[in-house]
Amino acid sequence: LTNAGNISACGTSAVQFINYTLDGVNYSVSSATAQDSLTAFTIDSTQGSGPKTTYFDGFSIGGTNRITFRFSHTALAAGTYPINSLEVQNYRSLTIVQPFNTVVTNFPQSAGQFYEGSFTGSFRDASNAAHTLSGTFKLRRSF
Repeated sequence: LTNAGNISACGTSAVQFINYTLDGVNYSVSSATAQDSLTAFTIDSTQGSGPKTTYFDGFSIGGTNRITFRFSHTALAAGTYPINSLEVQNYRSLTIVQPFNTVVTNFPQSAGQFYEGSFTGSFRDASNAAHTLSGTFKLRRSF
């Protein structure tokens, strides 16, 4: 087993990550850590100009460090999109307070390319307590 560390090609890092701040506490899920897993993909439900959904998922194996969110859109294009589903840490049954957006600055057109951007907003947990969440991401499109 050899750890090659962070590898860059043509000045571009291949490291994937979701870095986020939940209620003022910083967390990170990164491909640079062997205990972390990241997945990102877009499903085109109609093979054309109809609705599409993009999914981002990151978690640390054996821990509570987890974030999953998704958003719907009609084009594979950079832009601002409302997040319509979210789970973070141990918060599974939550209510998203709008506006809660992701800003995608790079939207990959095919597998192997990277989604890049940020997100920010707030939500209420099952006890109706308010929480704030923000972060950045760079994730390789799986398919």
